[in-house]
Amino acid sequence: SEIDINIYLNNPSLRSDPSNHAVPLLDFIVGNDTYDFLVMPVLRFFNDPPFAFVDEVLDFIQQTLEVSRIIISSDLYINFFAGPRFLAQSRHRA
Repeated sequence: SEIDINIYLNNPSLRSDPSNHAVPLLDFIVGNDTYDFLVMPVLRFFNDPPFAFVDEVLDFIQQTLEVSRIIISSDLYINFFAGPRFLAQSRHRA
């Protein structure tokens, strides 16, 4: 589940891994049978704003591959690779 993946990626040993680019999980609330709630920093889609430079694309690919390696080495990889999971922390650009 989404909560399982995020708890796994945010455990202290993985959180300290520099190749773990997962968004920090601040808290989670287990809801009813339909909804659970994850508390995270403000997120945006990975391509909003669009990539402006080749190095931004390469950085995105590198970070995606690094966190993919972590997920594939776990038992959670089956449900991980889907478009909406690729989000970025919202940051102001200069």
